[in-house]
Amino acid sequence: MKTIAIGVKESVGSGIPSRISEHPVFVIRRAHQLASAIFAKHLTEQDLTSAQYCVLAVLQHHGSAGQNELGRLTHLDRCTISVVVRNLKARRLISAGKDETDSRKTLLALTAEGKVMLRSALRQSARAHDAVFSVLTDAETRRLMSTLHKLLRAHAIQVAD
Repeated sequence: MKTIAIGVKESVGSGIPSRISEHPVFVIRRAHQLASAIFAKHLTEQDLTSAQYCVLAVLQHHGSAGQNELGRLTHLDRCTISVVVRNLKARRLISAGKDETDSRKTLLALTAEGKVMLRSALRQSARAHDAVFSVLTDAETRRLMSTLHKLLRAHAIQVAD
């Protein structure tokens, strides 16, 4: 596949890349597309989106959570977490129950079916991870992930809801 360079005039000293293919937004978006496509390919059998997988994994780790808390833990906006929760409930992968300490609050948790699905998805997710990073050494993978986490931490206040 040939990369098309869209010319963007660079201002002297501005730091703006002269080619769009060198702009971080473009490169990160393309990397996201690649990783998402590989993830989707590996989780075809489970029919899970990356957001659904993330919610199941977070619930496994935390045991249960309210929908707002789940949105914060997964970094999904209110609308997206609402759709994801609705779809997972419809598939009977998560259930909703009352919080024993706060009767106004509904807690979401994995069902037995959700736990089985997540076990299968975890195996496939590991395969997707290996496929995404197959062209990098272990050291390069660790360095890339460390750099991405550093960027996210540094800009977390700016992008927080």
